[in-house]
Amino acid sequence: MRCSLQSILEYNKAISSCAKSTEWQAALQLFADLDLKGFQATVVTYNSAINACAQAANWRSAMLLLKNLDGTGLQANIISYSTAITSCEKAGQWQVAVVLLEDLKLKRLQLNIIAFNAVITACAKGEEWQHSLSLLGAVQEANLTGSVVTYNACISASARGNQWQLALLWLTELREGADMADIITFNSVLAAFDGSGQWERAMDLLGVIAADRLEATVITYNVAISSCAGSGQWHAALWILSGMGKHFGLECNVITCTSAVNACAEAGEWQQALVTFDLMLQLRIQPNVFTYNAVISACETAAEWERAITLLVQLRATRQAGDIITFSTLISACGKSGAWAEAWHLFCTLPTWRLEPNIITFNSMMDAFGKGGEWKRALSLLEERLEGKSYGVDVIGFNAAISACEEAAKWEEALELLKNLQEADALQADVISFNAAISSCEKSGRWQEALGVFWEAQLEGVQTNEVTSNALVNACKAGHWLQGLELLEAAVVTYVACNGLLSACGGSLWWMASSLLSEMRWQELEANIVSYRACITCTEKAGLWISALKLLMAAEETKLESNSVVYNAAVSACTKACLGNVAREKKCP
Repeated sequence: MRCSLQSILEYNKAISSCAKSTEWQAALQLFADLDLKGFQATVVTYNSAINACAQAANWRSAMLLLKNLDGTGLQANIISYSTAITSCEKAGQWQVAVVLLEDLKLKRLQLNIIAFNAVITACAKGEEWQHSLSLLGAVQEANLTGSVVTYNACISASARGNQWQLALLWLTELREGADMADIITFNSVLAAFDGSGQWERAMDLLGVIAADRLEATVITYNVAISSCAGSGQWHAALWILSGMGKHFGLECNVITCTSAVNACAEAGEWQQALVTFDLMLQLRIQPNVFTYNAVISACETAAEWERAITLLVQLRATRQAGDIITFSTLISACGKSGAWAEAWHLFCTLPTWRLEPNIITFNSMMDAFGKGGEWKRALSLLEERLEGKSYGVDVIGFNAAISACEEAAKWEEALELLKNLQEADALQADVISFNAAISSCEKSGRWQEALGVFWEAQLEGVQTNEVTSNALVNACKAGHWLQGLELLEAAVVTYVACNGLLSACGGSLWWMASSLLSEMRWQELEANIVSYRACITCTEKAGLWISALKLLMAAEETKLESNSVVYNAAVSACTKACLGNVAREKKCP
């Protein structure tokens, strides 16, 4: 072919033909042959060669040609730059595209909307929505009118930057102008809603598309379903799915069904996820690994580990290989059900499938050991991982190990793990770490150690919560009520904590129980029937029948429904004082 070319015009035509078929190597070979033939390349020749590189996203070769063009004495024109910018856009090189646009301005070449569109699109791919916003302003400053392509690029940039408000603003501006928004515009706005919790706006936009008489595509409904999935709106997702064939004559694809399954999974509707998955099979749509991951995730949420394992068997039957997400989710599903042995088997078979466990896989396995009471295995795996180099251990992994020791009441091991976590580089113990350590001490009756851990948390500035308070009170109430009362000033006060201390006071400390009841009111906690029952029991043990009756009346004044235990405690107090009849006159059942 090269030998038959007899003029520069024929070469230009041949290079242009290569561009249309994305044969950039052939185009560059033709360009190199020009010297051998004694032909002088023109601006058109360069532009055609740059275009061939642009179509193949070969931005480096395009930039080299543009640079050579400037060195030949020929004048690069707007087409040269626009085409080079397009090559950068296709390759995701938004910074280079922006530089080329600035070069255009410096050379005082007449800017066109094509160059701007390419730069804005490049910025969109680079998730640089701020640059897109400034470039749209530059379009107006250059006295150019933005086209639907311009706005689509800006909206796409907004979507990638999670700026749904901007995307909606530009859609409104476009619809109010001379140009009509196309389905690509609406799809881009729907993409902006996806992941932003704007599922209702996505549903409304489907109505606008219908009102504008635009032909929605499968992509339109896929993105709308995905938006519903992200917000857990499985009803809306399934409504869209069912309406695609009935009302819009569109066939759903694997992405559509996977998004619908994911919507059910996000909402915890594991049974509906399975129904949707079965419907997909009935429609003869081949699920991919993402589909299986979505439905396995639904089963994991419900701790339906046996169904999840069955899905893995189905996946293997399709000759598809599960990924690390598949196995991590399966391990988590087994762990939630206490099926640690099955989780461990899956973990150990990862090398067979040429999969490397990641931090999520490790944490799921640690959690499975903890829930299965296998604290020794949890510590062994943690130690092995700390010595490994493939991936590290995060605070979640340490917390799982501490919780495993807590379940087994191994307080010494739990405190040692907490110490190791505090000394670890780039890791910081959180409230979950301290709560698990305190609970392990509480279960072993080590109230002093529990207090020590609590004060450590305070010194490190960790914000404690209700779980902390309840565990501390449970640790102190067995004879160490004074320490428990002191904690109310430092920890989060809860019903469970206060009621626990009330129960611990006993008859000899009835006055302390009364003070604690007042403390609850001062802490803006309204005493409940459990609080009054514990306090009345204290006065009953102390033989203080008048105080018992006052507390009973106070409970009734707050419109609490007293039960037989409360009445019996008051009756017992009166009986001990030989005043049983007085008590029975108080509406005792």
